[in-house]
Amino acid sequence: MVDHAWVAGSIESMSSTLPSAKRDRLVLSSLLGLKLFTAIVACFVPFTLPHVIRQLDTMGVSLRYWLRWTVEPSAPWPLLPAVLTAGETSGITPMEFPLMNLLYAPAFALPIEGARVVAMLAHVAACTALTVWHAWLWRGKKIAGAPADLAAMLLPIVGVSTMFIFRFMPDYLAFILISSAIALSWEKPRPIPSTLLAGLALLIKPPVIVAAALLLALPRERRSIRALAGHALWLAPAVIAALLYFKPGLAFIKSVSDYPPYFYTDLRNPLFSLATALARPDMMLALLNKDIFAPPFALVAVAHFAFWESFRVKANWQGSILWLVLALQILGVAALDGTHGFIHAYYYVGTSMTAALIFADLIARSGPRSWFPVLVYLPLVAFHVERALYETRPITGWIDGNGWYRQCQELKARNAEFPWDRGYRFRSEVTQYPELGICFGEIQNATRGDYGFFRIHEPLQEGCRVEDQTRDLKLVICNR
Repeated sequence: MVDHAWVAGSIESMSSTLPSAKRDRLVLSSLLGLKLFTAIVACFVPFTLPHVIRQLDTMGVSLRYWLRWTVEPSAPWPLLPAVLTAGETSGITPMEFPLMNLLYAPAFALPIEGARVVAMLAHVAACTALTVWHAWLWRGKKIAGAPADLAAMLLPIVGVSTMFIFRFMPDYLAFILISSAIALSWEKPRPIPSTLLAGLALLIKPPVIVAAALLLALPRERRSIRALAGHALWLAPAVIAALLYFKPGLAFIKSVSDYPPYFYTDLRNPLFSLATALARPDMMLALLNKDIFAPPFALVAVAHFAFWESFRVKANWQGSILWLVLALQILGVAALDGTHGFIHAYYYVGTSMTAALIFADLIARSGPRSWFPVLVYLPLVAFHVERALYETRPITGWIDGNGWYRQCQELKARNAEFPWDRGYRFRSEVTQYPELGICFGEIQNATRGDYGFFRIHEPLQEGCRVEDQTRDLKLVICNR
């Protein structure tokens, strides 16, 4: 049974983590509310940038799991990941551990128009619950003098996490799991729960291991070699589990796959990757400005260093260790992914807690009359308002009936004789990502067969004719 007193206490505790200054509470609580509201609205419309393709791929694997479990009874290896762009192949392909895809697959028992929404809402709910639980684990703790619970509550609006927390992709889930593992063992190593959480995190997204660099900011009395070795005892099994999956595990999946490799899962040469990343300081600076800190990096750095004189005043040296940890985390991701992470910022999601700690330290130490946080609040508010307007923009297409999802729904309703929801391999333009497959809820990329769906501008294949169409899409029948 649910302990209602514990739930009420947790909610009260979360509320108390926000700063006491009225200005700070108003700004931060408003931004958190705006972020959650935007995420809920976005569940009802097509994916928006960044990383539309990654979200389509993630949802495509979830949908394909459900199809293979229900209407593809002869599908081989039903627990191995497979893509929606399979065409005439099985679609089985190596990828990061598909925990998220498996968890949300049952949502697709619903008709596709409802399944997409339910899967997205479930993801938003899971990310929100894990974020609150994660902040609860950090309650009352400080890292390098910064309030850890406040930093944890700021993850939806500060750092790389702000862009990816509610995206339908597994990166934030991996980060919040390993950060929770660190929180559980912060004061005293708790090997079993921390190992389980960290193991799942590294199976989902190995680069989030850089989050463990935060252990270097342990209080001085708990930063001995012996103490760090105690943490290594729970972290090492998680790393071993990830290596086993990404080497022999993926090798097995590749051996039974008849689909061309799509997801990048190979380990890179760390020295070469680091060298190529360091050779692009312009991209490194852009990463700091645009991703690791949502407000301009320079303003956060100047406010934090100049106000607290972290380098000059010995009593306030603690703030500088957070910047050292952040630098090590950035170099760690660069060694794992080279310049690839500059293009796909979600590789740096493991830096999110450190960036949030720097932000929280600035807020917590400044008084209610200080104007320094305003330097950060102004661009932060502007950033989130702009993102909210952008991410909810597709709702107009849903309302007026011109959005792709509405068009797919109309075409399916008007053409009930098509083999919908039977695991049929539909003809389509051969693409790497399942844009139309997600829209119709079907397997795409087939090059033969009697039925197909295409964008309106795509040329007809030989022997095919248009059966029905909307403004942007068309259904075709072939060989008749």
